[in-house]
Amino acid sequence: MSDANSPVTVFWDWNGTLCDDLSVSLDAVNELLKLKERPPITVEQYYSYVDTPISKFYEHLFDLNEVTMEEISLHYRTYYGSHLPEECLMPGIRTVLEKLRSGRVRQVILSSAHRDSIEFRARNTGILDFFDDILAADDWYAFSKEERARRYIRERCDDPERIWFIGDAVHDAEVADACGCLERCILVPLGHQSREDLVRTGAIVCDGFDVVPGLIISTCS
Repeated sequence: MSDANSPVTVFWDWNGTLCDDLSVSLDAVNELLKLKERPPITVEQYYSYVDTPISKFYEHLFDLNEVTMEEISLHYRTYYGSHLPEECLMPGIRTVLEKLRSGRVRQVILSSAHRDSIEFRARNTGILDFFDDILAADDWYAFSKEERARRYIRERCDDPERIWFIGDAVHDAEVADACGCLERCILVPLGHQSREDLVRTGAIVCDGFDVVPGLIISTCS
């Protein structure tokens, strides 16, 4: 039974959820393909290739013995860092964060992206103070988010029924499911995977963020 005295915790994904970066991510991939004299991919192909770990995505595009993940990672973060707009938040996300904070919800960023990059973007867009913690990578490679979430839940969350996950990808649902929270996982198809892929996970799929506060704050009482 849920403990009403335990805080509600929301784990927010960063890329494609808080940060509106699908177009710059696709452009970064296509720029590398151009440099390697290969044809660009469409957004539909991009959606279908997205996988975890990220090396599985690039296996669709390159022989990783010839084009290494080190080269890919360097190119990607250089292009991404110089082309992502300064105002890179999803439309309306600031209002959602404010409503959740007003509802006394503990908010945490959970990401495979680099912590320094997330902190820089969150600070520049004025949303850093909405978050109690940032659980992210300390290097430039996208490792699993599951263990970060499990450890945080084990150390900080008293009531598993008051934990929510918000993301844009199948992997976000997989992490939520591994933490026993699939029924409290919200996926929004505005990022890096298609709506059809998200629906198949069994998570809650919402076409926008405006309904998120109502879903989550209802569990605060």
